[in-house]
Amino acid sequence: AITGATGDDLDFLSDKARQFGKENTLSAVEAAKAFKLIASAKPDLLESGAALAQVTEQAIKLAEAAGQDLPAAANALGASLNQFASGADNAARFVNVLAAGSKFGAASVAETSEALKFAGTVANDAGVSFETTVAAIQQLSKVAIKGGEAGTGLRNIIIRLAAAGKRELDPAVVGLTQALKNLNAENLTTVELTELVGLRSVVALKALVNNTAALEELEAQVTGTNIALEQQAARLDNLDGDIKKMSSAYSELKIAIELASDEGLRKFTQSMTEMFLKLGENIDQVLKMAKSIGILIASIASARLLGPIIGAVASGLFTLVKALGAF
Repeated sequence: AITGATGDDLDFLSDKARQFGKENTLSAVEAAKAFKLIASAKPDLLESGAALAQVTEQAIKLAEAAGQDLPAAANALGASLNQFASGADNAARFVNVLAAGSKFGAASVAETSEALKFAGTVANDAGVSFETTVAAIQQLSKVAIKGGEAGTGLRNIIIRLAAAGKRELDPAVVGLTQALKNLNAENLTTVELTELVGLRSVVALKALVNNTAALEELEAQVTGTNIALEQQAARLDNLDGDIKKMSSAYSELKIAIELASDEGLRKFTQSMTEMFLKLGENIDQVLKMAKSIGILIASIASARLLGPIIGAVASGLFTLVKALGAF
């Protein structure tokens, strides 16, 4: 109902859900729920079942790699793609950037996602890549600036640098990292930096300006990796992962059995439904029949009960007659 899929499209999503259930720790039912979560986070994917499945698969990978629950991973991925105006073809890239950031930085995927809520759209508008934005958020996390605070600080920095009126400081012109390098070369005092970005963001600015080399290293570490796949494999390579996979396999077996017996069970259920409807339509006759049957059963029961009593009385009378005759 949520996806609007019918016919072949619905069969496609059904097959994909079962495939995900076989390949991951999620059951097919949980995979189907993942479609709903992704569709809610990124409604434009409803136009294509293949795109929806592609992003959902990556959300599952992110959840298992980061040890997150699926709704959080779906929201993180969907929101990130939205903020950077990206489609399903970038889902794998975004997932690996988020996973790599959590590995090499100090912010979890959830904290990075929270920061992106405040900074993502502004960064994208300024031409700052997703990789650079995540690297900057992770650099801020190393000095305990995380979540919404990191996002707000980074957003203000990008806006204020662009408004400074200097080409060499505009992230849209030279890139965020280079703009920070150029600002660092000006050797401004803390007061001057505060005048540039405001009191609330000056700490975040200094954390970035003073560590441009570390920021560049983080950019390289989150770019072009398969960290999510590696983390996913590592997290599942244990008994807990084996148990979850076994549970998913059992779920798939139940679904296969249910589908195999579906036609017969549906016919039986439909026949029972028709019978119940007919009984309801002819309830008076049914009650009369039930009453007649009840009377018949009662009569039979009475006969069986009275039989021995009548026999005993008859036997007694016969004995009495014999005794009187002898007398």
